[in-house]
Amino acid sequence: MKSIKKITFTAVAALALAGVGTTGLTSFAGVTSNTVEATPNTSLQTKLNELNQKVAKLNNQVSMKQVEISKINTKIEKSKAEIAKTKSEIKAAKKELDERKEVLRDQVVELQKESNKSVSGNIYIDYLLSSDNFSDLIGRSMAVGKISSANKAAIDDVNEAKSKLNALAESQEAEQAKIVAAKAKADSEMTSLKAAKTKAKESQTKLQQEMWDNRKELEARQKADSAKTQQLVKTAWNATTTQAAKSFKGSSSLIQNAAQFIGVPYVSGGRTPAGFDCSGLVQYAANMAGISLPRVSQDQSNVGSYVSVSQLQAGDLVFWGGVGSAYHVGIYIGGGQYIHAPRPGQNVKVGSVQYFTPSFGRRL
Repeated sequence: MKSIKKITFTAVAALALAGVGTTGLTSFAGVTSNTVEATPNTSLQTKLNELNQKVAKLNNQVSMKQVEISKINTKIEKSKAEIAKTKSEIKAAKKELDERKEVLRDQVVELQKESNKSVSGNIYIDYLLSSDNFSDLIGRSMAVGKISSANKAAIDDVNEAKSKLNALAESQEAEQAKIVAAKAKADSEMTSLKAAKTKAKESQTKLQQEMWDNRKELEARQKADSAKTQQLVKTAWNATTTQAAKSFKGSSSLIQNAAQFIGVPYVSGGRTPAGFDCSGLVQYAANMAGISLPRVSQDQSNVGSYVSVSQLQAGDLVFWGGVGSAYHVGIYIGGGQYIHAPRPGQNVKVGSVQYFTPSFGRRL
């Protein structure tokens, strides 16, 4: 059975072949090693390509789900703070209402005491009957009405405020319940995604092992293909310097920036030199070159102009998936090669379009 053989070259040797040291891309000298794929067996390679794409897509979905869960957690914390504030206001309103009721209760007690001393048995009637004249009677009558109305209005206002706050609290708690339910759903989806990714990686490892088991046959092919492969490396890196100058002035620095992170581990959601996911690496390298890019591959795939795979130039971004729905991204360096952060368990490295073919490119 024919299969694929990984031929390891040091980046320093590749650069020496390409003459990159004279082009200004000297930071590549720190790279320890890369792999270039020999001509693969069609059947096994096709299966492996499909698995690579599936794993890359699942990695992207996991990263996106982590972002979604992070946003939901922020909403939950905000909702908790709002509910706590509303409950505090309800508590204050209840206290005010109790105080007003206590004042009114004291007034009633005093009135009862006074009524026992009054002639008519009703202090308000005594107050009215003691008027000096009709005008005084009208004035006292209005005063009694105002006192009664004021007490009632004050209590009604507090009751109304308390009712509104209770309604607000119920609304906030209902909204929080929705957010918590959304988080539970997202957590469940994350669990399913991770399970699917684990299964896909197991299949991927099994297939890679099958291909590696055929290494004896490939050792003979390696000798025949060695000169051809070395020329491929040389052409790729020469293309990096010549095509970069023809595309846009930031191409060279974009590639150089990304290359210095070869060997950095893949981290889901990572966007710093401590660990990158695919779009995090591209965004970071672009920012270093003074190019602003969105955070995720879906949005990055809308930036710049569309380029077919056959028309790629060094410095172009390469995507897997569709425009606006890309699930993986890398930086094309020429010669059918690109720099990317593949998946968890691997490091930033140089990949081949022959091994993992992109769907399209974007020229910035």
